[in-house]
Amino acid sequence: MIRTPHDAPPPEGQAITVAPGVLWMRLPLPMKLDHVNVYAFDDPDGWTVVDTGFDTARTREIWQVLLDGPLQGARSCG
Repeated sequence: MIRTPHDAPPPEGQAITVAPGVLWMRLPLPMKLDHVNVYAFDDPDGWTVVDTGFDTARTREIWQVLLDGPLQGARSCG
């Protein structure tokens, strides 16, 4: 049995703090493997994001919610 420190994953467009300066988010995938876990690390220059998911309209909408919410103030590199 796999045990995690959280009872449930973060809801769409939200983040869970898993350690100081580390956020866990999830994004949907358009396939049988239906999500990707995304992590953001706070550093002096902004957020470093590990795995941004697939470039779909839905993913872009969720990213906007994340940027307006838990990642507010993040600088865009794209």
